[in-house]
Amino acid sequence: MRNLKEHRSRSEGNLSVVSFGSVEVQEHAMVLGNNPSTSVGPSVELDWDSQSNVTFDTVDDYESHRVYRRSTEQLVMPSCMRVKLLLDNGFTFPEIREETRKRRKKVMALPMMKQAANVLKRFSGW
Repeated sequence: MRNLKEHRSRSEGNLSVVSFGSVEVQEHAMVLGNNPSTSVGPSVELDWDSQSNVTFDTVDDYESHRVYRRSTEQLVMPSCMRVKLLLDNGFTFPEIREETRKRRKKVMALPMMKQAANVLKRFSGW
């Protein structure tokens, strides 16, 4: 494996040096989100506060310990898994249902807001 600690390259005749120090990995809880692109069920996002931190001395150490890289398909989370994650993080069914309802209502309003903005543009000379 190539050493990622220090990488040298020639750039316009000058020698450039790039160094990487330690790698800090932070773990965050999942909380109810409001992402409008979620089509079914609740949306989840990372909490602002980190729950735990792990520091690796070098990028190579991190690369040798990290879990395999997931494909795009593996990153899509089914709604039942999002609900379970939220329940495991202390949310209740009524809270999840209410936030999902609010998000859906906002998503339904988006096309109407676009139409209203277009009408305003036409009449106000934007």
